[in-house]
Amino acid sequence: MKHAMLLELLDGQISFAPLGKSPQNILDIGTGTGIWAIDAGDRWPMARVRGMDISPVQPVWVPPNVDFLVDDCEQEWLMRGELDYAHFRFMAIVLKDLPVVLGHAMEALKPGGWIEFQELNCEVFCDDDTMPDDDPVKVLYDFSQEAFAKFNMNITMPKILRRYLADAGFVNIQCVVKKVPIGVWAKDKTLRLVGMYQKMAILEIMEALAGRPFDALGLDPVQREMILMEARKGLDNPRVHRYFNYYFWFAQKPL
Repeated sequence: MKHAMLLELLDGQISFAPLGKSPQNILDIGTGTGIWAIDAGDRWPMARVRGMDISPVQPVWVPPNVDFLVDDCEQEWLMRGELDYAHFRFMAIVLKDLPVVLGHAMEALKPGGWIEFQELNCEVFCDDDTMPDDDPVKVLYDFSQEAFAKFNMNITMPKILRRYLADAGFVNIQCVVKKVPIGVWAKDKTLRLVGMYQKMAILEIMEALAGRPFDALGLDPVQREMILMEARKGLDNPRVHRYFNYYFWFAQKPL
């Protein structure tokens, strides 16, 4: 669903890094179901596309130039100076040691190779004063930010990735920021579809947001359920024009 949403948002693009017509070696880190890697394999049939994940949940039937490896990206990578492109999506928040992972990526890339992060910044915004300070969806994510901080996780990490990329030695650091509606309030047809996908994604992840992280805040089950119930109701209100920012960072290993 998230892949379909981003295809709509980006008018069919799957990357911003200027890879040219024939990249040779691509690695998708945190590949999950492998959907991005499979799409990349179809788009660049002459490239070898690998997906890396700690869980072996990828399909068996894939393009002949796509394969998967079960590995932890926070451990040392076997690749050295061979990648044209290292792709991360929805990973910046969950990585325990981002500088270490960036170091692995730097070693694995060819000189001039590209790294890209496609990341959701989990702050709820509104530009037209239709969202009050006590908006229930905003409240859910404000609590989540506080809760995840207890586990040394920063759900607003995507907006500060430039510093980490620069510290790791990457150059030509660029960023594209896209507003993603939450719900179907947008006038534009494509953005309404994107907003519907985003709403569905929130509904899917709500229980996880309010599980162990909310336990760390000392919230009891009744309080958690009230927050979730109000947020679900809030998501059905198209009069509140909420949105997230998606950050697309791409940078280059020096030549």
